[in-house]
Amino acid sequence: MTPPFDDTHLAFEKFGVGQPVPRLEDPKLLRGEGRYSDDLHLPGTLTAVFLRSPEAHGVLRHLDVAAARALPGVALVLTAAEMNAAGITHVPQGVQMSGPGEAKPAVPRYPPLAEGKVFYVGQPIACIIAENRAAAKDALEAVGLEIEPLPALTTP
Repeated sequence: MTPPFDDTHLAFEKFGVGQPVPRLEDPKLLRGEGRYSDDLHLPGTLTAVFLRSPEAHGVLRHLDVAAARALPGVALVLTAAEMNAAGITHVPQGVQMSGPGEAKPAVPRYPPLAEGKVFYVGQPIACIIAENRAAAKDALEAVGLEIEPLPALTTP
């Protein structure tokens, strides 16, 4: 009687599914010798932080970034209005595949910053760019934000 599944061919697959992959970076990280992009501090480098939605679904009733813009060390505060004025209205989507008969697929518009409504917790609402992380976080706290919650879909 033959078994329902013959796995003898798996022994020859060096890179097959389920095969162990050696992790070369672990020893360095475990010794605390890892380097990350956040560890680099080059002259003139700025830091960006994002104000993100605390609501799963809601209407942006109030967004005031004037106080954040006025803080020392803040280079730029961007909202959807500034992005739209600069002609940046959506995040480009990846590869577009043609449908049957070479039909082009519907590609939803995906704005880089929320405008009018938020649709998920963590959706970016504003971007603050500052000279350092402390100034960026201070500016983040200075932003006035009011979101009117709307019902959110929480189950499939």
